[in-house]
Amino acid sequence: MPLGPAPARPVVFVSYSWDSEPHTIWVREVFTNGLRSRGVEAVADVHETDYGDPLDDFMERLAESCSHIAVICTPNYAARARGDIGGVGYEKALIRRFMASAAPGQRVVPILRAGDGTSVPPFLGSRRWVDMRSDVDTDILLDELSALFYGQQLYRAAPIAEPPDWLKKLIS
Repeated sequence: MPLGPAPARPVVFVSYSWDSEPHTIWVREVFTNGLRSRGVEAVADVHETDYGDPLDDFMERLAESCSHIAVICTPNYAARARGDIGGVGYEKALIRRFMASAAPGQRVVPILRAGDGTSVPPFLGSRRWVDMRSDVDTDILLDELSALFYGQQLYRAAPIAEPPDWLKKLIS
């Protein structure tokens, strides 16, 4: 029996700061490619631009066409966002615009990669963040994010059962 049409492939804009070479490699190889290997079109500048390309054009085009945004949060990202510095400062404005006009189901998801809760910049508000500071749970967290970006919940609550007989007697 057909399951119906396949859901549209989500496009996820990966926003991050260029903190260090190991951090950039993690964003590119582990996070972005990890989502891509799960059927999510995750897009980061390191895959889509070359030296000399205008990054602001890339960021604007992607922020206008993506279905979700993943923000890789570190102390450096938070400081640059607070100070409206460089590409992070520019992306902050684009992400705010996305949040203001997002359709139901479109999400901005903070991904905490380094630091503590203060590394999630204030402009993201009280959004629940994903703790990816350790690589131990990376695969399951990427599975959860992939399901989320497809509009699915990986874990579902059990159905509510009838009260047991002893409780029925108490409440009747």
